[in-house]
Amino acid sequence: MENNIRSVAATLDTSIKVRFDEEFELVAMRWRYLLRSPNPTNDRMFQFETILKSTSRKIWRRFKYAYNVTGYDFDDVVALGRVHLVSYIGIFGLLEHPDKLIAFVQTFTKKNGKAPAEEDILRKDRANCASFLYQRLEEVAKICSQKNRNIRGTDGLRAAFIGESAVTEPDEAILANPEKYGLKKLTKKATEEMEANLKHEDKTEKGFKFEGKHVRVVELSPKPLNEVDAAEMFYNAYNSIYLQSPLEVLEGFNENVKDEEYRATFDSMEQDKKVLMLKKFIAVHKDKPAYADEIKAARDILNKL
Repeated sequence: MENNIRSVAATLDTSIKVRFDEEFELVAMRWRYLLRSPNPTNDRMFQFETILKSTSRKIWRRFKYAYNVTGYDFDDVVALGRVHLVSYIGIFGLLEHPDKLIAFVQTFTKKNGKAPAEEDILRKDRANCASFLYQRLEEVAKICSQKNRNIRGTDGLRAAFIGESAVTEPDEAILANPEKYGLKKLTKKATEEMEANLKHEDKTEKGFKFEGKHVRVVELSPKPLNEVDAAEMFYNAYNSIYLQSPLEVLEGFNENVKDEEYRATFDSMEQDKKVLMLKKFIAVHKDKPAYADEIKAARDILNKL
């Protein structure tokens, strides 16, 4: 490759196209982006640290299964995000690319009647970075799902059927002829939506009850992936804009905007107030398993302060 910024091992041919099943790490890191990106300074990297951690947590929650099977934990996802952050700064960073900065200044000035302040530029840079990191880490999760085919097949997948009464027949019988038992197969999205607010008392030995009807859940044994299986392992009703309603897509967008607003508010606080807020958050939520990632992030920030 011409104009490489980074030196590479003599055994790596940069002129060829690599595949995930041959060079998994190179594909996961989007190596061609990385080749074009010089190492930024530590101070520049730190400007995006909060965005990196919050985006990594969102991706980890949504694609934990795909990452786990491949062998990645949350810290590994953060490390991958940091690699992609280097690429973002090198290829798309506003401060590194005068043409992009000029375009933003012109748009901001036209919209607001004044030139952007330094904080406005950094806020835009962070928003762009959040979008870039989410796309790249979502892409890594998809690559992990493809790799997982060689590790576990479709182990862990389920099929769900709904009917007027509980059915206790063997799984094999239901899979062979669900209509015989008055059952209708549910889509993955419909099943996930029903389970989203499921109460403990609605659970049954082989499924759950929903609005007076009985849902029978059948665990599928490992088998080779087909195209539908591969898609469903990666996309579900909570992470794909193609399976979400317009309202859900808008809520997801607003969540990212609010995260940036919260970050700006936190950055503007005095240090003693930041410390007090973090300590209070940790004290209130430290014993709640659902907040494990947030507690870890709060402690990391607190240690840096």
